[in-house]
Amino acid sequence: MPVYVWEGKSASGKTVKGEIEAANVQQVYNTLKSQRITPNAKKIVLKSGSLERDIKIPGMGKMKKAKTKDVVIFTRQFATMIDAGLPLVQGIDILGRQHPSPVMKSALMGVKDIVSTGGTLAEGLAKYPKVFDDLYVNMVAAGETGGILDIILERLSVYLEKMDKLKSQVKTALIYPAVVVTAAVIVTSILLIFVIPTFRELFSGFGASLPAATRIVIAMSDALRKYGFIVAVALFIGFKLSINFAVTVRGQQ
Repeated sequence: MPVYVWEGKSASGKTVKGEIEAANVQQVYNTLKSQRITPNAKKIVLKSGSLERDIKIPGMGKMKKAKTKDVVIFTRQFATMIDAGLPLVQGIDILGRQHPSPVMKSALMGVKDIVSTGGTLAEGLAKYPKVFDDLYVNMVAAGETGGILDIILERLSVYLEKMDKLKSQVKTALIYPAVVVTAAVIVTSILLIFVIPTFRELFSGFGASLPAATRIVIAMSDALRKYGFIVAVALFIGFKLSINFAVTVRGQQ
């Protein structure tokens, strides 16, 4: 039977650690609960010889990144449920089962399992970084501690909605210049790769010293033909960084 290393809080609030044999993580939770110990969801790992690896709770495999719109819808609905007095586990279960996105459904059902076995909501959300980022998790943790989780979730939904709209506006604004720059790069590349070498052969037959500007263009042609792939990758990375920088700057204004 697998051996699990765990950490949690005793009934007196003292941090306790240990090892336990169990068939799965659910059995670990049940056993510790019967001993009046509240386990920390982040501190349960499966021990294999001298190596340890994080427990993979069902639904926590490789996941795609969730759409911001899906997270906003869940956050708004969850805030309304909490404000109405619905228990956390029940609210997460309802929204998880009804959510049309497979990514959100899988994440929410995993969060429900963690919360229902004694973990906090923030601990459950932290297990899904591709769905709930650090800001989201930390804000939820603050809301749980201060007893204002519904207010925090409502503010989070507004913030996420604004950021999603901002990103959309930045991308839309960059479409035209991106098309112009791309077309210019393609035309210039064609000239440097296919046209300039032809003129180079023609100029070399003159036997005269070429002007500096012509030599520079020929050197650019040679470099592009030799390192064209590297140049293309560098331009792509620069374009992505420019978009991210524009979104960050506008988000801070």
